[in-house]
Parts: sequence; structure tokens; C-alpha cells
Amino acid sequence: MPSVMLITFHGKTKEKIEKLLELYGEVEILEVDLMAEGMSTSALELTFENDSTKTLILQLSEMDLTIYRIEIISSIFKTEEGVGIKSTYNDLQINYDFEGVCWEDGGEPLVIVEEINMSFVIEQGDWWQMGEAVGDISRNTEIVKIFTW
Repeated sequence: MPSVMLITFHGKTKEKIEKLLELYGEVEILEVDLMAEGMSTSALELTFENDSTKTLILQLSEMDLTIYRIEIISSIFKTEEGVGIKSTYNDLQINYDFEGVCWEDGGEPLVIVEEINMSFVIEQGDWWQMGEAVGDISRNTEIVKIFTW
């Protein structure tokens, strides 16, 4: 499966996405509403034939129904540097510059990497309390979700 950086879904409509997805074999597309940043938003959930769980969630702009944010839930997509779901905090430190950890909309720890327009949600540990880092983050802390915008 290609890296996230090779797939250009942003700004495309559902119809154009369906055409792109023909390159990847069988893909189930489900239209859903979800909460994002405190608001209900339309989205497309994609499940690829080689993955039994939701693979990508493509969030749609209300104005023109084009994709403005992608949530990656599956390890089949990775960045050009090979970072993806199940990669570690150490992998982020080795490959990218970032200012630290902040909290995501749902209160989860988040690493924002501006240079590649991606955010990485990492698993919570004893170091994460009340929405802030209060200790050292283990190098082995895994990435559990990725957003690209």
C-alpha cells in the first residue's frame, strides 16, 4: 500500500475519490456523520479489502463537500519516512521536528508536525494527566491515529 504522501485526496469530491480508489482494489465506502472539533461533520469511511477495520475517514467540507482532513486508523498507510500506526514516539523524534505534545479534541495526546501537515495521536500513559505531559514520554509509546490536513 502506498504512503500517505503519495495519495492526494484533499480537495477532491466523493466521485473523484471513487475513481482514485479503483487503483487499490476492493474498497467499501460508507457515508457517515461524525463529531469533529465539537461539530457534526459529514465523512466517508473507507475500508480496504486487505484490512478488516476502518482504514481511512475522509472528512468533508460543508461548503463544497470536498475532503479537507483525513483520519488514518490503519497501519497500511505510512509517511514517506515509514511512520504510521504502531510506529513509536521515538520514530517521530527521529524523523520530524515538533514542539512537543498537546491535547487533541478528545483529550488524547497529540504531536503536530507542521512540515508535513500531519498530527499523530499517541497512546496515553502515566505521563499524560489532565491534558498535559507531566513526565517523560516513553520512546516506545505507540501512534494510535493520524490526521493529515
